Amino acid sequence: MVDIFTPSKRSEVMAHIKGKNTKPELAIRKILFSKGLRYRLHPKDLPGKPDIVFRSSRVAIFVNGCFWHQHKNCKDASVPSSRKDYWLPKLERNAQRDSEAVASLEKMGWEVHIIWECFFKDSELIEKMAKRIFIFCQNKIKSNNKKEDSRTRRCTLTARGADLLTEHEAEAWGQVCC
Repeated sequence: MVDIFTPSKRSEVMAHIKGKNTKPELAIRKILFSKGLRYRLHPKDLPGKPDIVFRSSRVAIFVNGCFWHQHKNCKDASVPSSRKDYWLPKLERNAQRDSEAVASLEKMGWEVHIIWECFFKDSELIEKMAKRIFIFCQNKIKSNNKKEDSRTRRCTLTARGADLLTEHEAEAWGQVCC
């Protein structure tokens, strides 16, 4: 199949594809922030520069586009029919780089979550994933409380500066996602 755009128009279209602050990334960040979690974005000191990082919990989140990162068994991850000699190596290299980054982070003791773009078609699935991340972070923080000073704990837990969610809130979230 022939490309429907001229080379200059294709270049313009491709230049507008963002690597950071994509709609799926902003959506998951909004959910996590609304639940009181605070995070860092795209840290340069971690392999693969994860999209969202919870340093105190050692949780890294990648929000990946299905096409660019070749989500297995996803219809959105198809290889273009034109210029396969260009696209196949490029997309395979992306997937390989992702695998290496995840392996490096896990070797460093990080919990890694990958949220695929196609998951955003199901709002319940995204909410469940956000809840799992929330509970994981809360459990890690609870287990590390004795090691952290109170100033760090206040900065990473909630928007209102409260210590932890009540047991009732955490339990309610646990029933939904586990």
